[in-house]
Amino acid sequence: MHEITEFVRAIAWPFTTLVIFLILRGELQRFTKNVADRIQSANSISIGPRGFELKGLVKVTPLSPEVQARKVAFTGLSAA
Repeated sequence: MHEITEFVRAIAWPFTTLVIFLILRGELQRFTKNVADRIQSANSISIGPRGFELKGLVKVTPLSPEVQARKVAFTGLSAA
């Protein structure tokens, strides 16, 4: 009987967590999409009462035409 009790104790938390994630899957997906959209559209985001700040991505300058042509040529060679 003790083995069965220990087995149930070992399985209870993972099983409960899995069930909660399955029930709230749609809400969690919406939440992560909203966070991703806010991060993409903002220069910086503050989180929490102390204002932990996440900075946005730095804008990338376009490649020069010469470098772009070499990149395209190299990509074409590696794909062949």
